[in-house]
Amino acid sequence: MKQKITASLVGMSLMLSMAGCGTSNEGNLQIAEGVEFGERDYEKIVSPNNELGFKLLKEIETDDNGNLFISPTSLLMALAMVYNGADGVTKEGIADAMQAEGIDLMDVNKANASLMTILNKNSKEIQLQVANSIWLNEEYNFQEEFSQRTKDYFNAAIEEIDIASTESPKKIND
Repeated sequence: MKQKITASLVGMSLMLSMAGCGTSNEGNLQIAEGVEFGERDYEKIVSPNNELGFKLLKEIETDDNGNLFISPTSLLMALAMVYNGADGVTKEGIADAMQAEGIDLMDVNKANASLMTILNKNSKEIQLQVANSIWLNEEYNFQEEFSQRTKDYFNAAIEEIDIASTESPKKIND
């Protein structure tokens, strides 16, 4: 049962957070002005990130050549964004999937902002693009607090779209 919940959460997060897909924020790791976080807050998610990565290594199959590529950090960010909108059992399940039980929601947010800032420090020497975004069926609305936190701490594009439109996949992927 626990593996099914984790797999469902991972799948949901990957659908909701289109990390790596084109958005107006593509490659922009700059955190919004006035967002409070500590320079070393990222340390709170180092262990969970590593635990998630090692757990994934056991679960994901290699390609025909025996190769495997995963980004636990991308998955952790995606789960952390969704975590901001979760409650109750779902929130507990996401915390479990992130290996972050016992870490306060705002501490997770601050840690991600801290991490993105560190990744942005040497951006002239290193090309790194992180394009966090969340797309929602336009029949629903994002809650304001969720939208603001996701924009502030993850520099994510937030958009409500017509999921039945044939143009939606193009919009998400461009």
